[in-house]
Amino acid sequence: MVSSLVRAETLPEVHITELKDLQQEAYLASKTQRPLLIMFSAKHCTYCVTVKEAFLKPMLRSGDYIDKVLIRKVELDSGKILRGFHGEKLPIRMLASRYKVFVTPTLIFVDATGQELVDPLIGISTIDYYGGYLDDAIDKANRVLRRNSNGIAIHPQASP
Repeated sequence: MVSSLVRAETLPEVHITELKDLQQEAYLASKTQRPLLIMFSAKHCTYCVTVKEAFLKPMLRSGDYIDKVLIRKVELDSGKILRGFHGEKLPIRMLASRYKVFVTPTLIFVDATGQELVDPLIGISTIDYYGGYLDDAIDKANRVLRRNSNGIAIHPQASP
């Protein structure tokens, strides 16, 4: 029971890096052989806050995921323009359209070319199982990424 009394301000502050440059992130993902997790969020999305605060920030804080996944976020309603995978100007809405993102939160897992590695996590239906779904998606994305880098083509929907 004591652990539930730990106040949020006693935990080290972490920030989820905002996605601004897909070309740069793709280079980092390729260099480190990690999938890129992109969280599509919205300013007034309470479920997005839950995913960030209850799952993504603790993952970053723990350090246990530093070698497993690059975590980035974008806000669909920000109207910002990113640098795309090929250096082009890319509105966030076009990025969302490319990955068929219509609901927030949506988490996608891509390789350095922007190819989806696993099915996205769309919404948050059961908070009790979400962490397991997230870990499973990260692990599967890494398996697919390793297989693809060894020259074995795996369709993103295929079971490992």
